[in-house]
Amino acid sequence: MIKSLIIRVARMYYEQNMTQQEISNMLGTSRMAISRMLQKAKDEGVVDIKVNYDGAFIEMEDDLKEKYKLKEILVTPFDQGERLKQLLAEATASILMRIIKDNDIVGVGWGSTLSYIPQYMERGKVDATFVTLIGGYGQKKIEMHGSYIASSMANSLKSKCHLLNAPAMVDSLELCETLLTDKNISSVLDIGRKANIAVIGIGSPFSPESTIFDSGYFKTKDIDELRKEGAECDIVSRVYLDGQGNECGFALTNRTIGITAAELKRIPLVIGVAGGEAKHRAIKLALQAGYVNGLVTDEKTAKFLLDLA
Repeated sequence: MIKSLIIRVARMYYEQNMTQQEISNMLGTSRMAISRMLQKAKDEGVVDIKVNYDGAFIEMEDDLKEKYKLKEILVTPFDQGERLKQLLAEATASILMRIIKDNDIVGVGWGSTLSYIPQYMERGKVDATFVTLIGGYGQKKIEMHGSYIASSMANSLKSKCHLLNAPAMVDSLELCETLLTDKNISSVLDIGRKANIAVIGIGSPFSPESTIFDSGYFKTKDIDELRKEGAECDIVSRVYLDGQGNECGFALTNRTIGITAAELKRIPLVIGVAGGEAKHRAIKLALQAGYVNGLVTDEKTAKFLLDLA
């Protein structure tokens, strides 16, 4: 092949944005011949194609997926405070918009990071169902409640929504057992148990930014109990893990209205959404314990999880 012709075809295709069919029509040759010339241009270095990875963390995502056997992974740039939460929420919304399809049941947790997700979801129509996995937390910051987040997500996609209209935690085991027999509560929990996708937060209970302090729901004795047992990881406030990855905080979880730890583990895809240095240990514990098999986090946390930090 004449090199000048290969260069001409490459220029028309890559710089002038012409299709292979348009080039073949203009040069009076077959489309297959044009395809061969474009391949020749790459083979001989006439065209040097580079992917701009700026702002993407493909290699880290691949490494995390392999190390922790993840089904979904997205790493965002690192930032501080609310901006990091927004970045994580936007990334989570992009995953949900890609994977949610008709007849899916999406379980939703609670928290400040998850509260940003609905604003990044594109408007559409999907015959899916959103359901809260745990009752509501307190009267402050309603936007952090699972019911608010789930209903906002459902509205974006014109999907169905079932809300767990119950407190997240009650004062006694007896009251908890009574509420769990309520038909309205039990029917929503039954739907949550059938979820095939879940989106949840991962917390570090005693970090300064911990949402449990903002919620106004936990009593001082509850927090003292978690501290005494060495809790380092809060998974949707339904599972607590100590530094060795063992479950703890049963005095709280036994009084919690929501799906159980075992039921959460049975959901096929559980996406944990969390980032920031204060949550490094908590996220690693959640991954190692197998409670999440999808992750949206930031680049610094990714490096920590890969032992690169």
